[in-house]
Amino acid sequence: MSDQEFEILDSEQACRAFTRETLNELQEAGAELETVHLIEHHLFSVNFDNLEKAVVELVKKGYEVDDADEVELDDGNTGYCCDILIESPLQQDAINQQTDVIYALVDKFNLEYDGWGTYLPELDDEEDYENENEDEGDDAPVIH
Repeated sequence: MSDQEFEILDSEQACRAFTRETLNELQEAGAELETVHLIEHHLFSVNFDNLEKAVVELVKKGYEVDDADEVELDDGNTGYCCDILIESPLQQDAINQQTDVIYALVDKFNLEYDGWGTYLPELDDEEDYENENEDEGDDAPVIH
């Protein structure tokens, strides 16, 4: 999925299918699924107030949320996106619980959920990674 453009997940069933597919890809890539990873769930809205309301609820539920970024859309309008962060093993049940919480807020506040991704430092050659990314300031590889 990392080579594809993200599609909006428009139902809990789509979220579960996305998670199954992503976990299969991660397993094939050699990711350590039992290890706790930082997972980023991606939210988007054209309405900043709605996104902010969802963020407040997520923080109350114990999620960490990055500051929202303003993005220009293809049609020239403005949208807002943010990442919801949680540490979790890469397991279907754990991620389903997270997406259930997030998707309930997607419905409630008319947001878009773009799925989740994670960093995979265990698949990166540490020495090469440090040399390649010193100038770039990038983090470890991400798979969505």
